[in-house]
Amino acid sequence: MEKEEPGQEKSYHIFLFPFKWDYKAFETHLENTDFEKRIDLEKFAGVLTGSHWQRESFKINEMEIPGYNELVYFYDFVRDALFDFGKGKEAIHHHYEYPVLKDAKYKIHVKKKNEPYVLDIDKIMLDVYNTGVAILSYHLRNTVYSKLEDILLINDYGRRVYPQFLDKGNYTGRTKGTFLADKIEVIFNEETLRDVDEDFSYFKDIEKIRQNPYKLSASITGLLGDRFVTRKEDAGTGDIFIEPVVDDRMFVLCWFADDKLCAKLAKYEKKKESYKYTTNDDWYKFIFIDTDSTTCKSIPMKEQFLKDHTYDRWIDKKYGTLFGFCRYSFVVLTSEPDKNEIDNLLPLQHLKSMYFRMVKLALVQRASILRFSNEVTRISELKETKDTTKRISRLHESYIRFVNKVYFREVTAQEQGIELYDRVARVMKIERDVKDLNREIDELHQYASLIEDKRNNDQLYRLTILGALFIIPAFLSGFFGMNIFSGKMAVTSLPKYRLIIGAIFITPLLTFLWFSCSDRWKMKGSRLSLLKRIFLIFIPILILLMLLILVFSFDTFFAGVTP
Repeated sequence: MEKEEPGQEKSYHIFLFPFKWDYKAFETHLENTDFEKRIDLEKFAGVLTGSHWQRESFKINEMEIPGYNELVYFYDFVRDALFDFGKGKEAIHHHYEYPVLKDAKYKIHVKKKNEPYVLDIDKIMLDVYNTGVAILSYHLRNTVYSKLEDILLINDYGRRVYPQFLDKGNYTGRTKGTFLADKIEVIFNEETLRDVDEDFSYFKDIEKIRQNPYKLSASITGLLGDRFVTRKEDAGTGDIFIEPVVDDRMFVLCWFADDKLCAKLAKYEKKKESYKYTTNDDWYKFIFIDTDSTTCKSIPMKEQFLKDHTYDRWIDKKYGTLFGFCRYSFVVLTSEPDKNEIDNLLPLQHLKSMYFRMVKLALVQRASILRFSNEVTRISELKETKDTTKRISRLHESYIRFVNKVYFREVTAQEQGIELYDRVARVMKIERDVKDLNREIDELHQYASLIEDKRNNDQLYRLTILGALFIIPAFLSGFFGMNIFSGKMAVTSLPKYRLIIGAIFITPLLTFLWFSCSDRWKMKGSRLSLLKRIFLIFIPILILLMLLILVFSFDTFFAGVTP
């Protein structure tokens, strides 16, 4: 890729698609496979083997200043979650890149415009984490469109991965004209790479919708490959099932330069003791990715929203920079860059590097929390088996690794970075969700402890029964001794009486086995089969009858035995 000139971009857009993934290792239902086996990073890497995706470990090349700046910006204990250092099985995540040439394009066809929006594809990245989540990101450069109206349309229409809702009969009416693009094209202009396009025509067929209502855009699935499926039923052994973890939209990072808009928003009203941006509709649209009008019609609520979702540390005339963020966007508005003023270029450089990694980490945390919460629900709905406690224990271990390796309250010592990360985490409600997840995990762990205690108590109960059943035989043998008869009646002389003593000891054992088998089979199902009932009821009786026949029906055989 050619080196870009300062101030070349009119805007810069990064679309991030967070999703959860499950590797199918066996010919069994995914729900019946252990969590750790479904989130094996090495298996994911194996699926990508032979594809265009290439794992790229982080390195600081010669004279690569941005790479060094990114690395030292973050705390040491955070870097493993942000950078792929090429580690093996102990790696927290893998970073992959798609081969993109300088003339690759991302086209967004919008019904409101005669011509599609065409953006240069800077990078396409895939970050896969050992919590069972991943993030696919498009890094797009706009060198053509300079109006806010166009920037808003690019952000809104370019981020959709499936329809948010359908019109009656056919979705192509108001739905497609309001926010869903007519078509999204990813054009590589390279013979070895397959172009992809998505016109969402799949959602015209109600039968297809019933089969898979969450079919993802080809702009996602077309890059991942054929071994990535969006329906569990379609997943074969060695495939990966993927599912959106947030909603129908990709997260948007956007930098935009506009001198007039910056000047308007930076005006300070002394009477209200606030800046103009707190009441400006254009700034609201930019943050919340609205197009025609704002989605909040309450003036006091809108003003409060803008105060809560804006970071205005650098709003003065010299820098003219505003940051905005919500649950699905992180935007930066600056004055138009000056090639001679390096400070005006920093927000764009930081958006591509530090801010991107910071937001990506927050998205991974949010997606992982939702993933773990879903696993807690899944395990709690499964029938209790002997593997239940093991599954809960392994899930708890994975969660502990997440808390120690991925979830952080602070990621940098830089004051502005601390403030931005804190605000992003707050609007995503990450800390609140972690507390809720902690409670869910603790409750599940307590449930596992109860299961284990119950199992131990059952074992003690069986041992108690066995001991009680042997009390009478032990008492008789202890009271009378083993030679309780003499002469012709001596036990050592007459096998007949050995059988009687044996019957006394075998009967408790059969009774204990009866209880044990009954309890074990009942754990596997609420009802016992007819064959099992016959075994449990009649087999012990038949054995006892046979012993009695042997004891009392062979007098002729024993008559010849002499003392």
